[in-house]
Amino acid sequence: MATMGPTTEHWAALAVLGLNAMPRSRKDLARLVARCHPACNPWSGIQTAAYREVWEELEIGSDADAPLAA
Repeated sequence: MATMGPTTEHWAALAVLGLNAMPRSRKDLARLVARCHPACNPWSGIQTAAYREVWEELEIGSDADAPLAA
């Protein structure tokens, strides 16, 4: 079954994070966000929610990443 792709919320989340395309994996997401949002700058609640939104979309649509331990 094919996924429908990112929703409007996902595109809005990408924009908040300074990204213009959906990353291919969670690893790519982490790399791209680290480049645009250095750890020395605290995130707002909106940025944190945006990251979670994109992370969850990638988690749902990808079998390539191994599940993370809790």
